[in-house]
Amino acid sequence: MITRRSSKKRTLLSLSAAVLPLFALATPASAATSLSQFGITWTFDKDYPSGQFANGDYWVVGPVKIVSISPKSTTASGRTINGSMVNPAVGKAQGYDSATYANYGTSYSGNVAAGVSSTSPLTLNAGSSLVSSISNSTAGARPQLTSAAILTVLPSAAPAGSFRPPYTGTDKTLRWNKSQLKYSLLRSLPKVANTPALSTVEARFERPWLEHNPDWTGRYIHPSGNMPDYGRDMANTLAEGLLSLHLDYTAAQKEKLLIRLVQYGIDVYGVAKAGGTWQDLGGHNQGRKMPMVLAGMMLGDSNILALADGSKKIFQEDRQTWYVTTADVGRTLYTADGRPREKYISADVGIAEWGEQHTRQPNRDGRNWDAYYRDVCGHSFLGHALAARLMKAETQWAWAPFLDYADRYWAKEKASATGVGNAIRPFIHAMWTAHRNATSGSYTEDNVAVEQLWQNSAFAAQSGTFTLAYDMVASQLNIDGVTGLSSGVADAYTDLAATVRFNTSGKIDALNGTAYQAASSLSYTAGVTYRVVMTVDVAAKRYSASVTPAGGSPVTIASNYAFRSTSTATSLNNVGFTTTAGAISVLNVALQTPAPAPTPEPTPEPAPTTPDSGTTYVSTAAFQNIPVAVQKGIFTLNFDVTPSALGIDAVTGLSNGAADAYADLATTLRFSKTGYIDARHGTGFKAATSLKYVAGVKYSVQMTVNVTKRTYSVKVTPAGGSTVTIATDWKFRDTQATATQLSSVGFTASKGSHKLANVVLVGQ
Repeated sequence: MITRRSSKKRTLLSLSAAVLPLFALATPASAATSLSQFGITWTFDKDYPSGQFANGDYWVVGPVKIVSISPKSTTASGRTINGSMVNPAVGKAQGYDSATYANYGTSYSGNVAAGVSSTSPLTLNAGSSLVSSISNSTAGARPQLTSAAILTVLPSAAPAGSFRPPYTGTDKTLRWNKSQLKYSLLRSLPKVANTPALSTVEARFERPWLEHNPDWTGRYIHPSGNMPDYGRDMANTLAEGLLSLHLDYTAAQKEKLLIRLVQYGIDVYGVAKAGGTWQDLGGHNQGRKMPMVLAGMMLGDSNILALADGSKKIFQEDRQTWYVTTADVGRTLYTADGRPREKYISADVGIAEWGEQHTRQPNRDGRNWDAYYRDVCGHSFLGHALAARLMKAETQWAWAPFLDYADRYWAKEKASATGVGNAIRPFIHAMWTAHRNATSGSYTEDNVAVEQLWQNSAFAAQSGTFTLAYDMVASQLNIDGVTGLSSGVADAYTDLAATVRFNTSGKIDALNGTAYQAASSLSYTAGVTYRVVMTVDVAAKRYSASVTPAGGSPVTIASNYAFRSTSTATSLNNVGFTTTAGAISVLNVALQTPAPAPTPEPTPEPAPTTPDSGTTYVSTAAFQNIPVAVQKGIFTLNFDVTPSALGIDAVTGLSNGAADAYADLATTLRFSKTGYIDARHGTGFKAATSLKYVAGVKYSVQMTVNVTKRTYSVKVTPAGGSTVTIATDWKFRDTQATATQLSSVGFTASKGSHKLANVVLVGQ
């Protein structure tokens, strides 16, 4: 609840609710003698210009004199309560309540609220953040606070839509505005079972979350009315918010939640920038990184994203995860605390792993799955890893072991979804189940872009010659709306290689290299559907486009036009669109690339159901093939693979007839250049569980295939090690989406080589 007292009439800013909800607007400056928020009231000596940031927190133009802070900071029985701090520094010191950190060495200092009155006002200059609190009535409680609110003192009024600067430090420059938010980076996925009400999720982030003590004792100053106090619970609460942003709500519906989470991410950035580190301490400090990544990506701020680099070891998620190396094998482990710990073995090398205090004290690591706090951290990691993947933020996260470990944890614990204690939360479980592999599909909000908000609609990646069709509709004339093809999500005009435009003159044209032009003249009408058909040659960086008005005839707009002059795209997989006014819709995106003419099925060579298991095959740059009996149902292929070196690029898979190209393989297991084993899932390679391979080691593979469903699963067992699941019910390669039978094992290596042995096919 936000209240405001003023001696002058408040002025309201009007803006169409169809574009932006009023709740998110920063209020215009108006005079106020006092401001109240979350049970805390600041009273001034006179009227001061004031207003609200995008998230609802207050600002006031200073210098300002505060004559009262309510509830009052008082001292009784040796305890001071309801304190306030100005620009709190990163660390344990706090001035909110002198009983905080009971039994852990109190560090009480910096309370500026004590003794504030009309005769002894608190004067705050511009560049100040005042954080005021309400204490828990019980001394030594955890948390010690029940509420907190932030008042920011600025040199001048904040522009409408401004985000609040971090409360740490003296730099209160207004760098960010909600107009910068890149909604096109958010998904629009179907809701799942146990999806919480959006209003419920929004409410959890209405109040500020305090982070300026990033150690475990920070939970004492996490106000109970504002936030959970324990890291595990914070991470799960944040995960529900982060994942809700990727559901099929409209941009307007997402705005309140997005603003609140981005504001929290900005505050985390402020602490990180000031030197804060969320230590690797059991289950205390997870959850802070992904909101900061969200803020950096949504605002397009490289300074924020620079601190997300996992190698900097700022966040607990990155400090606790790593890939096991030979240095970990056999390490002497700490045992004095009586917790179960088992030494790593050679077969563990390369797996993504978690350790309670891995960066600080690796001797507390343990390969055993019942290692203390593994369940506390693992289940609350999942929602953040999924949010990063859905946002395609793997590069910005910049610490693959965390993401791979989340996959590994899921594979082992996915049966647990009670939502109780350390079990996976039901909503997060349902989201992972439904959307972990949602790498394609729409990134749009109702497929409508309004007023410079970029929207995107993905399709299967194309690197050759293809034809794509879609419908576009303009809400009004003279909108300057563009649609075009890009490699990945577009959020700038320069991302589009091929572009068709509704221009401000009421015509439709297309970009030819450096300039817009039209091969034939075509005017557009608001509300009419125009069918665009683009024929593209990616290698030649050329395209043609025809546009057909509803009920009309095709008109050639582009004929062998050049890609945008700055484009270096080698593949295209997205339709991006935006407009400078009104709205533009893109619908019914569909690839129309003709399917290859069917190849007459060759007369099969005699082949046993079980190939010669005693033969060893060595891969080369050219495809080799091992014929097997035709399979149309469910079957299993077993074989052994031995890589010649680390960093080879070698694939083995099944095809219908002999394979002579990667696209011929319906199922594919790969020893990749990165040194890990993965498999093809539809349009790309990935691994359900991370497994690093070692040169000269034999890996036994079990590939179980369902031709009818066009899915397959893969398990890999290193010699002397444990079985690892690489793929579970993954889709055939997209180029083999219509395969009805398989009859050959194909293999090749573009770098290095690998040996195949003991190839055995077992029908079911």
